[in-house]
Amino acid sequence: MKQTLFLLVFTLLAGSGFSQNAHAQAVVKQVDSLLLTANNLRKAGKNADALPFAQQAADLSRQTWGENNVKYAAALHRLATIYTNLNQIDTAEHLYLQAIDLRAKLLGKDHLDYAQTLNTLANLYIDQGQYATAEPLYITAKNIREKKLGKENEDYAQSANNLANLYQATGEYAKAEALQVEAKEIRFRLFGHEHESYAQSLNNLANLYMDKGDYAKAEPLHLESKEIRARVLGKQHPDYGQTLNNLANVYSAEGKYAQAETLYLEANALWAKVLGMQHPHFAGSCLNLANLYSAQGNYAKAEPLYWRAADIQQKALGEDHPDYAQSLQSLGLLYYHLGDYDRAERLYLQAKAIEIKVLWKQHPQYAATLRLLAELYWKTGRIAESKTCFTEMNERNRWLVEQAATYSSEREMLAYLNMFEQPLAEFLSFTQAHPDPELTKACFDNALFYHGFLLENMRSLNREVSAQDSITRNYYDRWKDIRRRLAREYTKPVVTHSRTDLTDMEVKAEEYEVLLLHHLREFQRIYYVTHWQDVHDHLQAGEAAIAFVNYRYFSPVQTDSNYYAALVIRPEWDAPKIISLFEEKTLSVLLKPSGARRADYVNSIYSFANKNLKTTGKKSQNLYDIVWKPLEYAVTGIKTVYFSPTGLLHRINFSAIARDEQHILADRFNLVELGTTRQLAKPSVSAQYRNEAFLAGGIQFDLDSTAIYATNKSIVQSGFSRTTEASIGFDTSDTSLRGGNWNYLPWTEKEVDTLESILTAAHFSPSVEKGFAATEEVFKTLGFGKASPYILHIATHGFFFPDPMETFSPVVSAANPEPVFKISEHPMIRSGLLLAGANYAWKTGASFKPTMDDGILTAYEISQMDLSNTELVVLSACETGLGDIQGNEGVYGLQRAFKIAGARYLIMSLWQVPDFQTQELMAAFYTNWLTNKMTIPVAFRAAQQTIRDTYQHPYFWAGFILME
Repeated sequence: MKQTLFLLVFTLLAGSGFSQNAHAQAVVKQVDSLLLTANNLRKAGKNADALPFAQQAADLSRQTWGENNVKYAAALHRLATIYTNLNQIDTAEHLYLQAIDLRAKLLGKDHLDYAQTLNTLANLYIDQGQYATAEPLYITAKNIREKKLGKENEDYAQSANNLANLYQATGEYAKAEALQVEAKEIRFRLFGHEHESYAQSLNNLANLYMDKGDYAKAEPLHLESKEIRARVLGKQHPDYGQTLNNLANVYSAEGKYAQAETLYLEANALWAKVLGMQHPHFAGSCLNLANLYSAQGNYAKAEPLYWRAADIQQKALGEDHPDYAQSLQSLGLLYYHLGDYDRAERLYLQAKAIEIKVLWKQHPQYAATLRLLAELYWKTGRIAESKTCFTEMNERNRWLVEQAATYSSEREMLAYLNMFEQPLAEFLSFTQAHPDPELTKACFDNALFYHGFLLENMRSLNREVSAQDSITRNYYDRWKDIRRRLAREYTKPVVTHSRTDLTDMEVKAEEYEVLLLHHLREFQRIYYVTHWQDVHDHLQAGEAAIAFVNYRYFSPVQTDSNYYAALVIRPEWDAPKIISLFEEKTLSVLLKPSGARRADYVNSIYSFANKNLKTTGKKSQNLYDIVWKPLEYAVTGIKTVYFSPTGLLHRINFSAIARDEQHILADRFNLVELGTTRQLAKPSVSAQYRNEAFLAGGIQFDLDSTAIYATNKSIVQSGFSRTTEASIGFDTSDTSLRGGNWNYLPWTEKEVDTLESILTAAHFSPSVEKGFAATEEVFKTLGFGKASPYILHIATHGFFFPDPMETFSPVVSAANPEPVFKISEHPMIRSGLLLAGANYAWKTGASFKPTMDDGILTAYEISQMDLSNTELVVLSACETGLGDIQGNEGVYGLQRAFKIAGARYLIMSLWQVPDFQTQELMAAFYTNWLTNKMTIPVAFRAAQQTIRDTYQHPYFWAGFILME
């Protein structure tokens, strides 16, 4: 409208009537044609060819109407874009600023053309690393587009995409992911799959996941983007080269070097041909190739590529650009490996200065440079400087994890936390080599922060969501519902799965989880960060706290050894102490059974007697020598020891460790096992007392369909029905054990009958389910629509299968089925309990009726329940304390499931426990607790002592542990 008015005024002023007006219109058409030609050539990557057309359009506009007109502003904008692509940055910036001034004056600051130029100038600043300058331009452009066009528009999606890229570059992943997902979904609705804009969103979202270490999510997005760009743009387009390069980044990070090199070389050749050898994209591909060769130790091949990348970036981007800093950092690392430490230091410091200037200190790249400097100073004996760098690196990494936790799903966070394992290991190794109070305090803080980090977040999420608004609770209900559906799918035979449907459900579950985190604005404050001083202040005289840690050892060179250490706090100490313990393989050899975890195996581990001494004259180490003896001096005079295990220590009953031939640790110490020593400063809240208990025992694992269906009928009719299916197979073992072949366990019926009497005498109202009535459906009603029982006791068979990737490579087919519980990639599916009628599904691979559960209760299913009012869960079954050990998160199995569900205390087993002695132990425990009014921990220790006095061998009494 304004443009038409301007032309009309021009015509009237010219005073030459219709012919001059017609001439003006012809010029307008000519200018538009020139700009269109220039833009098409630019889009095709032919910027040098496009330049004269854009320049002619600008000259013609200026000559015809002067500089104060909208056509000239449009030509300036197009020229600036082309000069940007030609790396003539100063010229491009000057032209953009001219175009912005003209468009603001002629069109107003709420016009879409004004927003367009703001957006493209911000792109230029991003390429130069000027993020603070770019951000307000992006935000203004995005707001104009939303106001004028709404959100269902490509221009708005582009603004969201660009702003997301900025936040990704500055390490603000929470903001970045929300915007990238929004842009992707808009583009899909507008264009469908076969469009470059959608491919761009896939590429950008994949890059974000790559930065977070989530390669599993990044790879399929890049592959999809690659296929779309090949079809839509062709394989000679620069954007196709971008996808090749980014997909290669994923393969390189995963160690798939051959695949990565092929893609890097293809992208390198494409960019050299289309963009030229002075373009930043070409420099980036050189840098990536150099990193690949350096990772393989081929430094001679890497060095010239590094210098070539740095030289191009310095000229094209300037010396204050993060990409240039990245090249300097990589060069420094190369010279570090070559032993040229002076040169490495100069390059690191140069990179660090750039990062501080353009990225700020919160960026992951800055933390990475600190780590490299710390390694160098350690290597060269400059310990004080190394300590300074390690300390700051540690603080930055903690901040990054805290930020990511406010918007990432559990699966995403597991992948992200893996990126910090090596820096944590280096920090611990350095502290072990050069201990001082400041470092040991930081190490204990790390243990408090990282141990059970995701478990604590999940428990907090479950607790806090009930107090939120209806929208948030709705998201929560949908999230829980889809996770329950996933629980059913995970237990189906692998050959019956539709992987696409399963993946869609997993994606939807993560989306709801992220939405929850976005809506719970207070969630950042739910996770209270505990410090060593908080633990120290809660200790009484005669108490100590131990956080066990395990880590890859650095010297500062990385070794192939995993070490264990103890971080110990006593109330009279001013700082924690770090005590080196053992190498993991020493304990692994001792704990690894040749067969099932039964009497001979258990008694040999927990015995102090040493057969090797008698036969060879050499003493081999026992559990006491390996785990506890190095700690003795630190716990002298201590009575109560609170401790949190890690790694293989999760598979040990510390109380049963023999100090000599007559005494065990429990004779000297009151040992209290915690999920994390953070619980001392932030104790778990006791459940509200209710005199309700649920007992299950004497279960019939064979199928009586009439009896079981009758039991479940009322549940189905009440609207509660969750069906599952299971696969087949389990190795047979001794049927007197609570694990192995699913035969009836006669003493479990005796156990729950005895407990029913004890509970009734203590004024409880126990609900007892036995025989065919102890179904999975009945169990899943607990906490559903009402408070969960105060006590939950299950006496049955339990199972745990190790990670199939560590034991065998299954070939799954309809003709050769493997049990899903054995081969599942989900550790919470490979651990569970057996309930009524389980044998049918275990043998046939399906539940008896579609409306019935299968009787195989997995840890994953339990984790979806609400047991927040349960004070005590007793898993009177075999190996219920086992599961996959995953770094600082601990054991993924039944114990994690019940903790997520909200239970406070857990009693669980470490091996295949005997049926008869187990029921004796449980009767003694409940009598001590409810009749003799002992606390749960004291009652449990006293019960184990009673069984120990009778049977002596630890196999009979030490299989169960208590965890709070």
